[in-house]
Amino acid sequence: MTHKSNVQTIFPQFRNLVENRFNTKIKSLYSDNGGEYIGLKNYLSVHSISHYTTSPHNPQQNGMSERRHRHLVETGLTLLVDAHMPLYYWPYAFQTAAYLINRMSTATLHKQSPFEKLFHQRPNYLKLKQFGCLYYPLTRPYNKHKLEPKSKPCIFMGYNLSQNAYLCFEPLTKKIITSRHVIFHEGSFPFHQPDHNSSLPSPSAGQHSSVMISLPKLSFASPSTSSDVGTEVLPSSEHGSPFALSPL
Repeated sequence: MTHKSNVQTIFPQFRNLVENRFNTKIKSLYSDNGGEYIGLKNYLSVHSISHYTTSPHNPQQNGMSERRHRHLVETGLTLLVDAHMPLYYWPYAFQTAAYLINRMSTATLHKQSPFEKLFHQRPNYLKLKQFGCLYYPLTRPYNKHKLEPKSKPCIFMGYNLSQNAYLCFEPLTKKIITSRHVIFHEGSFPFHQPDHNSSLPSPSAGQHSSVMISLPKLSFASPSTSSDVGTEVLPSSEHGSPFALSPL
């Protein structure tokens, strides 16, 4: 969503997705008195959906929504801090936070995750990786010349919601690309600026020391809009959740 007014377009799409995917009906909508929700009055009336709102200046009446929002924000900020990433990467951090939250077991669902409750299968936890870490995707399909390197140091930015693949930020081109064949270096964060007064830790065997020292000197900018970014479509299986931007 780029504007709150997008609710009037997104909610009908969300309703169709829920009814088709889970064979159930939305019976009521609980929200605050925001104009974006009040604008749904005619649509909700036509489809026999009850609309309940909180009292003015009493968001605590919609406590479940507020708690879920807080959980999403705090988890996303934790990912950013852990990866030493600037705040303008928050859309990727929050999307990843929702992806993780949907796969966390909870006592409310009797130790099941929201994903397992909805799709009746366990999520693939082996797919989970450390947000913002260094990794090397196979970039050969994106190369313009066959002599270019087959892989480049990139930054893990989350999961593609419609494909079994990862999103990576290529710092030199400042683009987000999608790749399935990757090698992760979890615990190594390219955005982390080491203290120049302290000596750099010696790399362990198998690590690319030249990359790890030179990466912090690169100029990282906000990724540009690219056709390589995965679009939000109905997931086919475990690779994404229809509630990826709104944790259950």
